[in-house]
Amino acid sequence: MIQDPRLAHCIERVIQEATRLGVERFSCNGCCESDWTQVKELSEKYENIVPNFGLHPWWVHERSKSWLEVLRDLLLSSPHAGLGEVGQLQNPRMRSARRPHTAPVRQETSSNAERDSVGSAALGD
Repeated sequence: MIQDPRLAHCIERVIQEATRLGVERFSCNGCCESDWTQVKELSEKYENIVPNFGLHPWWVHERSKSWLEVLRDLLLSSPHAGLGEVGQLQNPRMRSARRPHTAPVRQETSSNAERDSVGSAALGD
């Protein structure tokens, strides 16, 4: 993850070196609501970073009450962004305490995609 705090001290050097070696684009994948802002900021700072916003099932239980509005705003303000998974993984290795949180996320994204200008494709329906 490019936004990993452990890379903060060297991100510019890493991007420069990768670009020198022929890398044209980087995918920066936000997997929880708490890193979406940093993903967006990196994509604004470096034109070759493509932001992707998602909600990994492991972190669904940490989402805020306004997570869907935040996601919608990020997608609308970043038209070149991608949408990652939004809590839809059904992995038996996932702790059972987290599983009940994924169903409401699927329901919220599906019902909001139908009425939203972002469109159903952008919200995973």
